[in-house]
Amino acid sequence: MPAETPPAGGELKIMQQESNASVETINAEMVQRNTKFT
Repeated sequence: MPAETPPAGGELKIMQQESNASVETINAEMVQRNTKFT
């Protein structure tokens, strides 16, 4: 198995990290909008 190819579990972990990061980004943007409106 080539070292570049991660196991399926590793790919799943990376996908979860990416989705968590995008959720955090959306939350941060909403907080910024809320502080602008108030």
